[in-house]
Amino acid sequence: AAVLQFYGYSVDKLDLAYGYIPRVDFWEEDGIRYGVDPNEAYPGDPATGIGFYCFAKPLAEGANLYLQQQESTLYANDITGVTQAGLRQYLSDGVPVIVWITIDGEMPRYSNYEWTDLSTGETILGLANVHCVVLTALGETKCVLADPLDGERVLEKEEFEQIFSAMGCRAVVIHD
Repeated sequence: AAVLQFYGYSVDKLDLAYGYIPRVDFWEEDGIRYGVDPNEAYPGDPATGIGFYCFAKPLAEGANLYLQQQESTLYANDITGVTQAGLRQYLSDGVPVIVWITIDGEMPRYSNYEWTDLSTGETILGLANVHCVVLTALGETKCVLADPLDGERVLEKEEFEQIFSAMGCRAVVIHD
C-alpha cells in the first residue's frame, strides 16, 4: 500500500489484503490444520490474529491485479534474489523496493504455529518475526526503511544485509 501510495494511488492495506492479494483461510479437518504456502498466497486472515504473511509472488500478483483495475502502466515485479547492486540500481532510478526483513532486527525465527500445505501436504512452520518494509535508501554504512509500524527507520547497512539475506533476498518493485 505504501509504494502504491508513493505512486499516487489512494489504496488501503486492508483493501489490498482482502481484495487483491491471494489469501486462503486456515481450516481444520481430522485434527490437522490446513493452509497455504506463503510463497503462493497469504495464509490466514490478517484481521483475526490468525494470519501470517505472504512473500513476494502473491504480493506482486495482488499489486498487479490492483494496477490493472486502475488501468495503470505500472507493473509489480518479484525480484527475489536481487543483489545489493541491484537494490542500489532500483533506488538510484527512484524506485522504492519492498523487502522482507524481521520486525525485531533478529535472525528469522519460527513460531509454534504450523499447518499442512494444502497443495503439497508438507508441514509449514510459520515464522514469528517476518516484517515487510520499503527500502528507500542504501548508503555505504546505513539504509533507510519506510516501516508501516514505525515510520522511517535507519538501520546499519550490515544488519540490513544480514537479515535481508537470511529472509531469502525477497523483494518486489513497482515500476513502468
